[in-house]
Amino acid sequence: MAETVEAARALARPAVLGIGEQVARDARTRVVAAAGVVLVHSTYPQGSAVLESMSPATQGISAAVYSLAVTFPVHAFVLLSFLNLVPRLDAGVPTPRLLRAAFARLVPAHLFWVSVYLAVRAVMEGRLPTAEQVLTGAVLGLAADHLYFTPLLIVLTACVALWSWLARSARRAAVGALGLALVATALQLQWGNVSPWLAALLGPLGMGSIAVAGLWLGRAWGGVAPAPAQARWIVLGVGGAVLVCAATLGGAALESGAQPLPLTGSLWLSRLGLALGIPVLLLAVPGRVPMRLIRIAPYTLGVYFLHPISIKAVQLLEARVPALAGMEAALILPNAVVAALCSLGAVALLARTPLRRCVI
Repeated sequence: MAETVEAARALARPAVLGIGEQVARDARTRVVAAAGVVLVHSTYPQGSAVLESMSPATQGISAAVYSLAVTFPVHAFVLLSFLNLVPRLDAGVPTPRLLRAAFARLVPAHLFWVSVYLAVRAVMEGRLPTAEQVLTGAVLGLAADHLYFTPLLIVLTACVALWSWLARSARRAAVGALGLALVATALQLQWGNVSPWLAALLGPLGMGSIAVAGLWLGRAWGGVAPAPAQARWIVLGVGGAVLVCAATLGGAALESGAQPLPLTGSLWLSRLGLALGIPVLLLAVPGRVPMRLIRIAPYTLGVYFLHPISIKAVQLLEARVPALAGMEAALILPNAVVAALCSLGAVALLARTPLRRCVI
């Protein structure tokens, strides 16, 4: 009788994707997210002075590429972080231990790259950084536009008990995630341009929706990626939603060109849908993941930290070539590819030195 009950329970449990395939899907998503980050910083957002020198059609295409690419990379990294936290949470690992692990993993790299970007800024400006710049750079990640990610992830990890409580059921997770995103947007509109310290509160609040989604999905999937039976429905449903959201956001960006996009309900939902939908789709889509992607996945955080330097170096070199003047739009994709490869090569070399713990 006991064996019959156990067999029934085993059949009731959802199938779980093999660990090797989970690792491969995780790696693929990290590499695509890192490539997306490089592409974002290689193109030009609405309002950029560079767009004004382009034709209206080129402005729209550039704005559409930026608007679509910027929606998901950081969200993908956050989603993966919380998907990978599920086994430790379910094993009863307390929040302080998770937080210590996050500090040990992220703080050395964060402080190293904060120092690098402050030094680069000092060289370019011809003066030493102020005490405030050092403080906000170290604590808030304001030494460069993208370094906010590490303080954000640490704060999100510190709040994991709240996210885990919200992720206990599908209904609670959906309401909680949507509520967090709405509150963060409402406060941003209410506060406008606030101090960096107040602005730093909005990031974890809004990104908490992705943390909640990651914890709920990790439990529903039994891992970082869904089993084939679950994945078929996810690919159909989420894939369709991603196409609709991409068409809505991309079409609005094409129409607006160099002008900033308005904050409408449809565009807000489209951004949110892409932020969660693209990484979920990457994790759900089957297919062989090349071994080279799995090998370079551990370097993606280093690429995230380093890539603005590579992009700036490429653009400075191009500025010395008169024949390339006025070709900014055509160079977006080549610049992204070159910067990504240069960043990956530099990180791979640094990983062979004593600086390994500080760069990846």
